[in-house]
Amino acid sequence: MQVPKLFTTLLAIMAILSCSNKETDPPAGNKDNNVKPPVSVFQISLNKYKTTLFKGKSTNLIPYIFPEVAENKRISWKSSDQNIATVDETGKVTAIAAGEATITATSEDQNKTATCHVVVTDTYNILFIGNSFTQDAIENHFLSFINTTGLKEKINIHWMHLGGRTMAQHSAAYIMGSADYYYNIPNYSTLKWTNKGLTPLPQTAKLCEWNLVTIQEHTGNKDAWEWDKYHKDIIESLIKNITNDQKGAPAFMYVMAVAYGDPAFPDIQSYSSKQTVLQNNFGSNQLLMYNTIVNRAKKVIAETSVDGVIATGTMLQNLRTTSVNNKTSALLPRADLTRDSYHMDKGISRYGAACTFFESIFTPVFNIKVPVSYTDPDQSVSITVDYRTPVTTENAAIALKAARNAIERPFEITDMSGL
Repeated sequence: MQVPKLFTTLLAIMAILSCSNKETDPPAGNKDNNVKPPVSVFQISLNKYKTTLFKGKSTNLIPYIFPEVAENKRISWKSSDQNIATVDETGKVTAIAAGEATITATSEDQNKTATCHVVVTDTYNILFIGNSFTQDAIENHFLSFINTTGLKEKINIHWMHLGGRTMAQHSAAYIMGSADYYYNIPNYSTLKWTNKGLTPLPQTAKLCEWNLVTIQEHTGNKDAWEWDKYHKDIIESLIKNITNDQKGAPAFMYVMAVAYGDPAFPDIQSYSSKQTVLQNNFGSNQLLMYNTIVNRAKKVIAETSVDGVIATGTMLQNLRTTSVNNKTSALLPRADLTRDSYHMDKGISRYGAACTFFESIFTPVFNIKVPVSYTDPDQSVSITVDYRTPVTTENAAIALKAARNAIERPFEITDMSGL
C-alpha cells in the first residue's frame, strides 16, 4: 500500500524535531558557559596609615579590600621589626620597645599591599591645648595626683594655654605659627606649672611624638554649641596639621564645655555681665545650655577624627545635684560651684575636673586611679570668692564619684542628690 506523500513529509519533520530536543554535551573544557571568573583583589587599605603607641599597648589594624565582592579576602601580616612592634594574624599590633616599625598587610590574591607606620614611645606623651577651662582641670590638683601615684617618671606632659581661645582660633594659630600661647611644663617639687613664655603652637607640637592631644572649645562662645560643616572642618584641620607634623599619629580627646551657673544661686546675680551668655542664648536655663553642649560633643565624636571625650561639663552637673552645692553658707554666698558664674570654684569643682581628666587619660593606660586619701595642696588658701568650697575628705569622695559617673556616662547627668 502506498503511503501518502503528505504523511511521509510529516514523519520526516517529527523525526527532525525529536533529534533537536536531545541533550548534547558541551564542548570539552567549557562545562558551563554562564560561570563568571572569580573577582580579583584590586587594592587594599588600612584604617590607619600611621599611629603612635605607648610601650606595651596595642591597636587593631582593619584591612579594607576593594572591590568588596573580591572572592579571596585572606590577608597576611608582617612587621619590619618585631623588636619594636609585633602583629598577629588578625592585625592586632602590640608595641614592644621604643622605636619605629612598619606593619605590612598583603592580600593572598594579587599580592596587593598596604602599610602602617608605627611609632612606639617609652613615656606617655600628652599635649594639652586649651583655654581657662582646661586650666580649671589641670592647674591645681592634677599634678598632685600624678606625684602621689608615681606616674611622673612614666609620662611627659606639656600645656599650651591661652584664655578665651575658640577651636577656630586654635586652628588658625597652628597655621600662622604666632607666638601667643603660654607654654607650661610641670614642676613636681612645687606641684605647680612653670610658664616657659609665649611660644608658637606648632613649635611645641613638634617637640616629640605625642600619644595624646587634648583640645577644648571656648565654653562661652557659640562655637561651643553650634555644629555644621564649618565647625567640623576646623577641628579636622587642627587634627590634620598636628598629625602631619608627627612621624606617628596621636589620639585626640575633646574636652567638653561647662554650663554656666544657675541664676537662682545668690552670688550668681552679682555677675550679671557674665550671665548674658546664659540669658541671651538659653533663656537663663542651665539645663538647656548643658544639653546643647552635650549634643555638640556627640557630633564631634561621631563626625570627626576625635577619639574620645573628657566630660568635665557632665562632672560639674553631677556635682551640682549633691549636697556639696548648697545655696547658702555661713562663710560666703555660693555660686553654683563656680567662682564667677562660669569658671569652676578653685576648690571642690577643680578637684572634680582634675579627677575627670586623670581617670579619663591615665586609667585606661596605666590602670591607676585617683588616690582616695588626698591632701589638698592649696588647703592653706583662705576662703575667697575664687576658693569657696575647700576640698575635704567628705566632699572629695563625692566629687570623685561625680567624675567617675561622668566618665561612665559622659552625655547624661547622674542624679546624686542622696550624697
